[in-house]
Amino acid sequence: MSKLLKYEFKKSKNVTLAILLVTVIGEALFVTGTIAGAIPLTSSGALILALAATFGIFIMAVLSIDILHRELNTNQSYMLFLTPRNSYQILGSKILANAISLSLLTVLFAVLAALDLLLIGIREVGMPVPADGIRRALGSAYLYMPTGVGKTIATAAAIAYGSWLFLIVTAYFADILQATVLRGRKGAGWISFLLFLVLAGAVVFLQNKLAPLAPPVAETAVRSCVYAAFIVVFFCLGGWIMDHRLSV
Repeated sequence: MSKLLKYEFKKSKNVTLAILLVTVIGEALFVTGTIAGAIPLTSSGALILALAATFGIFIMAVLSIDILHRELNTNQSYMLFLTPRNSYQILGSKILANAISLSLLTVLFAVLAALDLLLIGIREVGMPVPADGIRRALGSAYLYMPTGVGKTIATAAAIAYGSWLFLIVTAYFADILQATVLRGRKGAGWISFLLFLVLAGAVVFLQNKLAPLAPPVAETAVRSCVYAAFIVVFFCLGGWIMDHRLSV
């Protein structure tokens, strides 16, 4: 599995480095602008960081789906399927690589956001009470932030992480169907895309029906469990179909 993971990371290395480079540029502009009191630099850095965080994760996900699509529908990676690894290991390495990349990028941007807020607080008020500076920097927006905002952000991040990983695995499953069950049929690509939308929508609908039935403190856990359950289901079905129907 370690070799498969290494292979997956190698395929996305250039895109990952590009995202990190843009992030470094944005952070450098933000820090320089904040220290120098240059609002245009700070604003530009913040915008670049926001775009890198938003689109970086999206690009990584789309790239992994595109790689799987090309591996399933062309001969460019046929050697991958001739290695002594079964389809579950190959598919599992792709899901795990995505989970690791998503985790690392999420942690990276969360840490940078915290450090940048701390820098603003120190700039506004100084040590050892930068929290007052953070409140001042946020301005009126701080008044509308709910109590226990840290817990709220953590909960939202957990749900977002689970939903994003679920969407990637669902897209994998739809792409596997396109390359096997629907292979050679007219409009197979559009059918698989429509199937992706239907499956994702059905799971979200089920999640929204089940979550309110649980106590409020357990609602996040219910949503996460629904995503986790269908990630496992689509992984198992996708691996089985690849083993029995895939021809490369």
